[in-house]
Amino acid sequence: MNPKTFLRRLDQLATTRNTWLAFAPFAAVGSWLMLADARLQRLAPGLPKLDFRIHGYTAADVERLLSAYGPSGRAEYGQQTVVDTLFPVLVAAFGLLFFARTFRRWGWSGLGNMLILGCVLFLVVDLAENACIFAMLKHYPHPADGLIAAGSVLTQVKLPVLLSIYFFVVLNACVLSGKLLTSWWQALGTIRSMQSAGNDPRL
Repeated sequence: MNPKTFLRRLDQLATTRNTWLAFAPFAAVGSWLMLADARLQRLAPGLPKLDFRIHGYTAADVERLLSAYGPSGRAEYGQQTVVDTLFPVLVAAFGLLFFARTFRRWGWSGLGNMLILGCVLFLVVDLAENACIFAMLKHYPHPADGLIAAGSVLTQVKLPVLLSIYFFVVLNACVLSGKLLTSWWQALGTIRSMQSAGNDPRL
């Protein structure tokens, strides 16, 4: 499927209903991961998960973190990573529909297409990062240096892309809220004008 056909098909799928249907599991899994991360933070205070290290990590960082987790914490991290494998799929599904529904329909196709590409990039990079983390946990305490280096690079690419997606989702939500409030205010003004003229539309 060429890019034009893909975007045309995406525009057709990007209905309000489908966008909300994609948002629901994205929000649910994202919320679960945030709560689950709090459990790991209690095992290793001040040491963020590898997934959250925007500047990457070294072999020493990996050893310090996984050692602090202990066997139960490493098992928990592995379970979280299984669920986290769903997250990039859900982010991409929601992001593709949301940006097609907003930016592309507002006539800002260039920015919309860039963000759609960002969603696809995030999907690929985050899945690859999760595979690296799985392998580090499997081969602990002696994960290969090349594996750690690859995971570190993937994390440094993933996080800025994800933060950009979040930023534009919030920005769009603010724009949509502003449009909705403006419409309500205009409708209220029309009703008041009609009432002042003695033409109450509710009569």
